Amino acid sequence: SPTAFSSTATTTTTTTTTTTTTTTTTTMQGIDLPKRATSLVPRGAFIDIDELVARYLKRKKGHYTRAGISKPYQKADWGPMPDGPDVQTPQSFAEDIEHFILKAPFVASVFGAGFQGGQPREGVEDAPDKIRATGLDSALTQLGWKLKDRGNVKLLDLDEASDPEVAQVRAPLRTSDGCKQTYEAVKAAALAGEFALTLGGDHSCAIGSIAGSTAAYPDLGVIWVDAHADLNTPQLSPTGNLHGMPAAFLMGLAPVDDIPGFKEWFKPCLNPEKIVYVGLRDVDLFEKKLLRKLGIKAFSMHEVDKFGIGKVMKLALDHIDPLRRTPIHLSFDIDGIDPSIAPSTGTPVLGGLTFREAAFICEDIAQTGTLVAMDVVEVNPHLGDDEQKALTMSVGLGLIRSALGQTLI
Repeated sequence: SPTAFSSTATTTTTTTTTTTTTTTTTTMQGIDLPKRATSLVPRGAFIDIDELVARYLKRKKGHYTRAGISKPYQKADWGPMPDGPDVQTPQSFAEDIEHFILKAPFVASVFGAGFQGGQPREGVEDAPDKIRATGLDSALTQLGWKLKDRGNVKLLDLDEASDPEVAQVRAPLRTSDGCKQTYEAVKAAALAGEFALTLGGDHSCAIGSIAGSTAAYPDLGVIWVDAHADLNTPQLSPTGNLHGMPAAFLMGLAPVDDIPGFKEWFKPCLNPEKIVYVGLRDVDLFEKKLLRKLGIKAFSMHEVDKFGIGKVMKLALDHIDPLRRTPIHLSFDIDGIDPSIAPSTGTPVLGGLTFREAAFICEDIAQTGTLVAMDVVEVNPHLGDDEQKALTMSVGLGLIRSALGQTLI
């Protein structure tokens, strides 16, 4: 059967000729580093991807255990499928799904992680309230969910001088505080048995939201829909923007102890075997090497085009759990969708998912009955004209509806 690239792929040896120039890149162990990223590497030191992976694997056993799970998830007894005139119409879309993790009455807990400390472009901080204003409350009610709104993140009032760049990470105090608040809100919702819906904000908020989900579900699986892998580390990031690093933080690939604000509360919590990327098409060379070295399952737009989104999602869900009983957190960056459909985002990349492909991802995960949390991030209501803004808000709401049980018929 078709598979995405991983550490089991056939190795191809490529000979590369490196020419010494005075441009802004430096080659270390086959990795082109931006000048900014090499500026803080100690003299005589180098970034060795094999060493990075070896350090990760050495401590992996201690990071990821099933401790805290009171009992394993049980395989359901499906029984005979009903048919004919005796079939009862469900009272709501939420009840139409056989849930294996969440229990009725179904509560959707919404938290606005509206901060843009992870990247410099203003606007994403207003997205949570804009998405709410499109009719989120009524949409969830119609689907059979009770809405519990946990409000918005309360940002620290820090200027650039008070929150300077540290260890090549911009605005670490402001961003870490926003992530911590997100972590606490999602953790509280998850432990209460509620569906945790996080409205970003930039994608750095996923550091908090996914950490919050793993606090309740230690064996959590993550479907990460994005044009980008978000696997940059502070040492290798060309910008220092945290919205390009959340996956690296969650998997323990970034030196969290060097970053003020994070080291006080955050610990790596995501097993690379439990994350699947969908929709990638703008991935840095270093990130590609990490994906292969760590065997992370990743489906680029090439696989989506080649196999179709139905086959891709089957493979993605099979990778996380063929029995479909592992809790899933869906982290959806709106730039995973083609900018012709979702234009109001800060890092658009052509050649993305269609709306139906994006909605299918949400629908397919919802039908497993194991979706426990969702992020919708990188929506920027300050970008584009009024029609483009309205379209992007509508797309964001449509994804949420699909994830919470809406079907086409």
